[in-house]
Amino acid sequence: MLLNFHSLQATATLLTEVARVELEQGYAKLLWETDINPIEWLNKIANNAGLIDRSLPDGVLDPIPWIPLLLKLAKLLLARGEGELAYQCLIASAPPDMRASGFERLAREMNYKQSIICDRT
Repeated sequence: MLLNFHSLQATATLLTEVARVELEQGYAKLLWETDINPIEWLNKIANNAGLIDRSLPDGVLDPIPWIPLLLKLAKLLLARGEGELAYQCLIASAPPDMRASGFERLAREMNYKQSIICDRT
């Protein structure tokens, strides 16, 4: 089944639709093992990552749909000798719970265990 992404892009009118078309193009490139320009796709991800799920607050991105592309980009960037960008792709591809620092995890555990000292109700 060959998809015509140009017709999809032509019918996409909302920013969320355009972002989904870009994402689908990326998946197709991965599936068909087509060459991917890492810098071009980093820009596409930066421009579209916040548009897929509009229920999230402004400035919060959901990396989950982009993880397969980010992992591929990390490999390509590392092969090109761009270790810092490859590392950033790996960090960005980590599921949100994995990004919490050790301090944040410890604080969350400690706050959960705290008991009420004095209840004045």
